[in-house]
Amino acid sequence: VVALTKMDVTDDETAAIAEEEVRDLLARGALAKAEIVRVSSRTGAGVEALRAQLAALAAEAAAHTPRSGPPRLGVDRAFTMRGFGTVVTGTLVGGALSIGDSVELLPGGRRGRVRGLQSHGAEVEVAAPGARTAVNLHGVEVAELARGDLLAAADALAATLVFDASVHWFANAQRLEERTSVELLAGTADRRARVSPIGVAAIAPGGRGFARLHVEGEPLALLPGDRFVLRGFAHTVAGGTTCGGGIVLDVAPPRRRRSDPALTSDLTALARRDPETDVAVRVERAGVEGI
Repeated sequence: VVALTKMDVTDDETAAIAEEEVRDLLARGALAKAEIVRVSSRTGAGVEALRAQLAALAAEAAAHTPRSGPPRLGVDRAFTMRGFGTVVTGTLVGGALSIGDSVELLPGGRRGRVRGLQSHGAEVEVAAPGARTAVNLHGVEVAELARGDLLAAADALAATLVFDASVHWFANAQRLEERTSVELLAGTADRRARVSPIGVAAIAPGGRGFARLHVEGEPLALLPGDRFVLRGFAHTVAGGTTCGGGIVLDVAPPRRRRSDPALTSDLTALARRDPETDVAVRVERAGVEGI
């Protein structure tokens, strides 16, 4: 929805011209059919209509982050609050988090318990996924925490130093070749990593493909379906350093050559993000060793 602002300092004719200019500007993008609401923050005109439009869109919107699996919160802030102790904040994904839950902070495996919860400033017994959440922790000192840590249900995840993914490489970046050094951003964490194409010698600018990423430094706690951003160490022709991104497919990849057709076939199946297919791939890989 588009808010056409400062309606208190213009007349209807000028506002109509401005609205047409906005429609022309947005005609070729995702907002081509967006509702345009004329508002004034000074007089309050149109604000209720804008609020109603936003509420309607929010009610219809599909979730962009996981709503199943273990609760996970990427820590973006950690601090001490007088009378409460250690508090971490972030956006909760996966399942709900409840007061009394046992939690683990990854990497490192520090254990604690949820002492209290707040969501958007209100105290709650259960925090729902998709919301900004503050977690008051018992048993963890703030000195043990840092931005980029992941708070998760105890024993739910194992951090990894290598994972396979589907990658979209931007058209304004240099071609992605073997062992390209990148900055990897996942959740609130950032790491140095090396990325290598799977099944091909290189991924051309603007192309998509599979790749294996080796994390440098501390491991990352990831699950299939997680999204990440890749940044280079030189500016692209567009001026920034972001060169691509992708979706995690396998956090425990087999020791196979990246040129192995079976590896590409497995990742093609895992890219469907279908639980039955995921299990079938795991069972086939296990073979006679068992599941």
